[in-house]
Amino acid sequence: MSALSSTGSSLSYSTYLGGNDEEYGAAISVGTDGAAVVVGLTYSSDFPMENPYQAVYGGGTSDAFISAFSSTGSALSYSTYLGGSASDNGRGINLGTDGAAYITGSTYSSDFPTENPYQAVHSGGRDVFISRLILIGPPTPTPLATPTLSVTPSPTPSVTPSPTPSISPSPSITPTPSVTPTPSVSPPPTRTPTPAPTVTPTSTPKPTATPTSQPTITPAPTTTQTPVPTSTPVPPQVLASANPYFGYAPVAVDLNATVTGDSPIQTYKWDYTNDGVWDYVSGQSPQTSHTYSAEGTYQAVCQVVDSMVRTAQDSVTINVYPATQAPVVTAAADPTSGQAPLSTSLSGVVQSTNQILYYLWDFDDDGIVDWGSDNTASTTYLYGEAGNYNANLTVIDDGGLTASDSVYIQVSPGASPPEAHASATPVSGSAPLTVSFTGTGVTSRKYSSLRMGL
Repeated sequence: MSALSSTGSSLSYSTYLGGNDEEYGAAISVGTDGAAVVVGLTYSSDFPMENPYQAVYGGGTSDAFISAFSSTGSALSYSTYLGGSASDNGRGINLGTDGAAYITGSTYSSDFPTENPYQAVHSGGRDVFISRLILIGPPTPTPLATPTLSVTPSPTPSVTPSPTPSISPSPSITPTPSVTPTPSVSPPPTRTPTPAPTVTPTSTPKPTATPTSQPTITPAPTTTQTPVPTSTPVPPQVLASANPYFGYAPVAVDLNATVTGDSPIQTYKWDYTNDGVWDYVSGQSPQTSHTYSAEGTYQAVCQVVDSMVRTAQDSVTINVYPATQAPVVTAAADPTSGQAPLSTSLSGVVQSTNQILYYLWDFDDDGIVDWGSDNTASTTYLYGEAGNYNANLTVIDDGGLTASDSVYIQVSPGASPPEAHASATPVSGSAPLTVSFTGTGVTSRKYSSLRMGL
């Protein structure tokens, strides 16, 4: 799938999309975001899947596929099979305004996936299907819960306030006595000193602090380890195939199968005609072959058994058409001989029970088809050179059978053209000049002499 720039001068992106077999893209639709969704058919059992509605190849000849790309084309946002056990083909797609994809195509499968159907049963042969798919992008991962560490806050420590220190009042001072004067001079009185007041200090006790309690930490939750369950090996899956899966009786068919699973396969079985009898049993390979001699539609069933005695089964449809005879052809030409250049009308008479698809002429039997038609064997050819030729006519019918016949054509050399020789006597002279002219041919026939006076 390729996306061109708006000018068409460069590639925006270009990518492969497929598995181990053949794929065909049939239609494409582009959303408003520039993302493309493509539909087609696949023969591959390992076609790329992304968030699929149907993750496993349905079987039969082919399945439809629907694949949605990112707007850059670098990744698949959605990819799924859509089909049953026979041939399914996606042919058209349109993106709705509701974000869904609407797909149409054809199916031969009686078990094609249906949901809320208008017609729930396959009518036989090839039916049209119409499906509506919700295109689902990649799932958003759910984040894991992170354990929370819970801490219980500690109480605020209380401090007992210390009492305000009390100070004793200062002692009173005895006033100095007054001296009464006497008439006579007396020695100055002796003054009794007053002792300094004694201050008794009161000690202030230090505040007693209530010790702060340490915070209590809630321990982290203990994670219980969930034991990992022991996985059971994936059971086998099988996809049967046939080559060719149709033809005219008798037809030799090569049968094979693709097997997946975790356990070794112990036994491979084939029931060529779905009659309940295992016609082929092997412990080595699913490859085998069978010749279908009679007309009919056959279901060839393949079953595998793994080492845990688990089985898987799939079937493939083989169509055998009635035996037929190859056509008979007779080539003709008119004329079949003559001189070059020779124009010849070529034709052919064909007898066949089937429809003739092609009439092919090789005019000179050199292995190269020179002319062809889908409705007639009649044509005309010009042989320009002498020689012997085998003009070969081949017809091909709608069963792929061929027949050939040739007609012999002989071309001889053509007649040579006549030759003329001219002479004159005399060839020069003074006027008036009398000249004799003579002419001869290849047959030695002489022409009349001419005389003219000049």
